[in-house]
Amino acid sequence: MKSLCHLRSAIILSTLAISLLTGCKKEDDPAPAGTHKAVNQWIISQMKHYYYWNNQLPSGKTDETSPDIYFKSLLVPQDHFSSILQTKNTSTYGNTLANTFGFDFIQISQNGAIHNIISQVVPYSQAQQSGLSRGDTITAWNDQLLTTANVSDLTQTALSRNTLRLTLQSGVTLQLASAYIAQPVIYTHRIIQQQDKTYGYIYLSQFDFSGAYDLIRVVEDFRQKKITELILDMRYNAGGQVSFAAFCSLLLAKVQADDTFLMYQGNASLGLQRLSFAQSLSRQPDGYSFTAEDLHSKSLHLGRIHILSTSYTASAAELLINNLSPYVEIIHIGETTMGKDMASVTLTSPDNINGSSESWHILPLVYKLYNKNNKGDYSEGLIPQYAVSDHNSLPLYPFGSEQDPYVAFVLSRSSSFRNTSLQKAVVSKEGQLLYHSDPKEYKPIILSE
Repeated sequence: MKSLCHLRSAIILSTLAISLLTGCKKEDDPAPAGTHKAVNQWIISQMKHYYYWNNQLPSGKTDETSPDIYFKSLLVPQDHFSSILQTKNTSTYGNTLANTFGFDFIQISQNGAIHNIISQVVPYSQAQQSGLSRGDTITAWNDQLLTTANVSDLTQTALSRNTLRLTLQSGVTLQLASAYIAQPVIYTHRIIQQQDKTYGYIYLSQFDFSGAYDLIRVVEDFRQKKITELILDMRYNAGGQVSFAAFCSLLLAKVQADDTFLMYQGNASLGLQRLSFAQSLSRQPDGYSFTAEDLHSKSLHLGRIHILSTSYTASAAELLINNLSPYVEIIHIGETTMGKDMASVTLTSPDNINGSSESWHILPLVYKLYNKNNKGDYSEGLIPQYAVSDHNSLPLYPFGSEQDPYVAFVLSRSSSFRNTSLQKAVVSKEGQLLYHSDPKEYKPIILSE
């Protein structure tokens, strides 16, 4: 599990973490420490300084409204990502099926039938160890049939329970226990040899330095195998640390340490910041000391990368696509991404505000993100050059399988490789996606001070 100190120390898209231990400004009479009003006074003072839309904040005095409700009342309509949570207050955490039970699923309609299909299984989780696999079909959920009418309610109810009972089409029944499940950064990787080309494939689940050494080992293996093409699968990658995006860029792509990686544009008070790959990497969490020079010496130095996405590809994953494009050829395949083109900061309430209560952590959107060529503003998502859907054929194949429509599409583009069955999978009739759990609800888990 990530410690709070790591949350504070790394620049990330879901959390551009910084520590802030200052009191609130005197908008009205200071409230006693530990009261909701004291926290709300602190919240509005920070929002006035950091929030990207600080000129649209409401005026007036604060009150004893619960801080999570008060914070959300300050957000502008176009802000879908700013969030708030409190240490040890689980009602403010964002739980998902993946981080609670170790899997996720989609509900689709195809050829007139409704299918509830496992879309991902977290490696090393109880779900995987129990035999659950991507592509399995769910027939019962806590002994109830999943329908279009109840799928959302049953999913939310499951997240509040200690166990979940799944019955699969195969007849197998699984009993999964609720837990906080940390996803490995790399789900899987492999080499795919296709005549004159050697492809390296990596499924990257998030941008977090817990996977740094694993990625270095994979890259070294790819170097020894002399790969000529890279497939970077970020279909369900919701983002993470910007510094880890710089880490990946330096390990994979033909970039230089001093090249501009990204530009942050804040409000009138914060202005514009421009950071190189090396500068972005230097903001890695405490406990890590990677240098751009060292990573450059280990790099694949690729001039072209195939990147796979869905509408759940977000944040730092989108940043990598957008901000590497000035330097290397990005072949973007899949669905339009989520469209999180802004960065947040984590601001933590200090002891003189908290009193004897637990700290609150606000994550307001602070910066718009741009690449070297000043290209950004992709709030509607990044549109791929080649449209492929993750649910356009059944069954769903394992990540990295040559029968998977995404991978099949990459391989079918090679002039020296033509496989009729793979091309058929790519162009087969697309099913209609009816339900998928909402990754926008995810928030970092804060365990303790």
